[in-house]
Amino acid sequence: NGTVNQLGVSAGLASLTNNGGDTETHLPANPGPAIDTGSPDGGCLGFDQRGVNRSGRGAGCDIGAVER
Repeated sequence: NGTVNQLGVSAGLASLTNNGGDTETHLPANPGPAIDTGSPDGGCLGFDQRGVNRSGRGAGCDIGAVER
């Protein structure tokens, strides 16, 4: 819905597993409420927890530590 804070909505995260990087992570479900709903104004960090570049991967960055 284009908003960053989504109260009362399931995060829709996959199980904790090795998705690359040094630590296990929960990937956001696709489709899901965390996909491309991070700050569209460039407020997202350049890389996710695994070191994956967030830019150019969708309309906005995914909410959370991991970019799908």
